[in-house]
Amino acid sequence: MAEKFDIIIVGGGHNGLACGAYLAKAGQKVIVFERRDLVGGGVMTEEITLPGFKHNTHSAMHEWIFMGPVYYDLELKKYGALYKFAPGLANVFEDGSSIVLYRDLDRTVKQIEKFSKKDAVTYREIVTEFLNYSDLVVTSYLFNAPMSASQWASRLEGTHAGREFLRMMASSSYYIIDELFENEKVKAWLMINVTQSSIPQDSFGSGLIFPSMHPALHKCGIGTAVGGSISLAKAMGKVIEANGGVVKNNSEVKEIMVKNGVAQGIRLSDGTEYLANKAVACNVGPTLIFGEGKMIGKEHLDETFLKQISHWRPGEVALFTFHMALNEQIRYKAADKEPDVDRCYTVGMVETVEVLQKQFNAIRIGEIPRGDAIGFLAVHPTVVDSTQAPAGKHTAFIWQFAVNTKIIKGGPEKWDEVKEEYQEECLRFWAKYTKNLDKEGVILAKHSDSPLDIARKNPSMIYGDLSGGSMDQDQITIFRPFHGYPPYHTPIENLFMCGPSTHSGGGCSAAPGYNAANAIAEALKIKKWWKTPAYFGGAPEEEM
Repeated sequence: MAEKFDIIIVGGGHNGLACGAYLAKAGQKVIVFERRDLVGGGVMTEEITLPGFKHNTHSAMHEWIFMGPVYYDLELKKYGALYKFAPGLANVFEDGSSIVLYRDLDRTVKQIEKFSKKDAVTYREIVTEFLNYSDLVVTSYLFNAPMSASQWASRLEGTHAGREFLRMMASSSYYIIDELFENEKVKAWLMINVTQSSIPQDSFGSGLIFPSMHPALHKCGIGTAVGGSISLAKAMGKVIEANGGVVKNNSEVKEIMVKNGVAQGIRLSDGTEYLANKAVACNVGPTLIFGEGKMIGKEHLDETFLKQISHWRPGEVALFTFHMALNEQIRYKAADKEPDVDRCYTVGMVETVEVLQKQFNAIRIGEIPRGDAIGFLAVHPTVVDSTQAPAGKHTAFIWQFAVNTKIIKGGPEKWDEVKEEYQEECLRFWAKYTKNLDKEGVILAKHSDSPLDIARKNPSMIYGDLSGGSMDQDQITIFRPFHGYPPYHTPIENLFMCGPSTHSGGGCSAAPGYNAANAIAEALKIKKWWKTPAYFGGAPEEEM
């Protein structure tokens, strides 16, 4: 006889685990199914080069998780999610100059003053202004069900500051940063930071990323999980197990069983069935759940809904990631003038905004960014947390934006053909900014993952997409991932969605999982033990 649980979670990424943890603590019998041998999804750490070298293969910079309630509500520190915080984030330039973002605002302003006193004043004003209500704006946006554009407008359009907020929401990061700042190096530093959201800087609807992201960096800092990013996911799994739940790895869900329009349970690829007394929640993308040959056949769905699913777009921007096991720490030439560069968790190497524009232009026409379109962020986990490598050794990796496997010229397998060559091109570019990366014996082992490799490893990252689907204006808020149903609900009764293809999207915030837990608890009348953040209801003119 099939085993029964109250709540079945499909997919053991951090959002599914967060959703399951909240519901397990609410007294529900929860089980999570994960197809891989490790939970975490994008919040993953693996030994992919040499034994003892722990590489964060996707999520590495954690700030949003500290902007909301999940880390604190679930007491994740108690369950092993310990964090160290980076002293700074830098962008370095070929002429040896650099800009370092410190958690301390005054120190950061002094960095900007090296290039423009006017920009330094502007930066302080923007960050200070948004810090005053970041809890109201950022937290309420991420950790609540989405509001429509009309709801946002009704709360903000009554004041000049509120209307400016709405204008920035509709604009692009490129335009907002360009209108606020004058120095090209300052602009490049800001742009490489905001594009880590995976949204191109020229995408309309991205205008609030800078004024929300940078205050978050100053308020919370950049955290790295001790032992690797997977420590966060493992802690969430421990919360589920401590509250009577089950986490099953190596368990691929093949089918969501539906009867008379109601989700009944799931069937694994080996034929084993599990029944859901109350609900099934999916932490996988909509195109993997609904339609011909998917977890739910199209016979259970109407044509209007299927048409919405067919319109769902992956993010056009994917990642090429390149990991190294190192015999020593990477040393940057810019540290001669600014020693703290070598203490930074991340170091960007983007000379101008034009470099990023060339990257995204290439990607949009299906080409791999090459030559003067290369420029990326390098991450140095062991500079902050030495436990991620053997004693005295280090790890480092890069995120180079790349073209996804759907639109790449030459087809998806093109990535297999060029991966090793592209890895070496990125390495040569990186070495230009360092003192030691091209010296014999520094690099012990290398491993790269193309967008095709990423998609093979994690099918939810369809075509190598890193954000659970495009986050353009037509695929955010109430349109994410489809409209016409309450947020996190689906056309199938008692079937919910809880992954990054729902509001509020990708990134390590656990917000989609948290918001889905709220939706499930409210729909099933489960008593919540947690307090839901309040919506931002607008602010007086003087507070904006």
